[in-house]
Amino acid sequence: MQVPNSTSTANPFEPEVDQQVADELQGGADESRSFTLPSIVDIDVQDKMVIHLFAEGCLSCGHLIPDGNEEDYPKQSRCHFTAGNDHCPAKFISMVATGHLRQAAAKIAKARADGDSAKLISLIGKLDKLTETERNFVMNHSGLI
Repeated sequence: MQVPNSTSTANPFEPEVDQQVADELQGGADESRSFTLPSIVDIDVQDKMVIHLFAEGCLSCGHLIPDGNEEDYPKQSRCHFTAGNDHCPAKFISMVATGHLRQAAAKIAKARADGDSAKLISLIGKLDKLTETERNFVMNHSGLI
């Protein structure tokens, strides 16, 4: 299924795409680009994305949830796509918790908007504790980059 770069569609089976999300997915506002949803994702009649998992165990698999600890999210290799399972959701997606990163980005954006440079410097200093991917997420969502 092709998902257009448009912010509104008449077709109820194509999702309405937030322009900022579309731009992030496409690396910028390029009207000619689109992406294809993987076969494990469907759009239902209520315009929700439905992810079809191979098995219930996928919800606790470390391949699908890479930031989880190994004890709670052990990697199931026998059903992984590298073992020939074309239905493994980890072939197409990974799930990452970003609530704490979004909160950090909101605090940084507020400090910038308020002109509170001391608070901004303090918050930016805390970014060193994050991974590079997490740091980029916060900086991107706070408007720093």
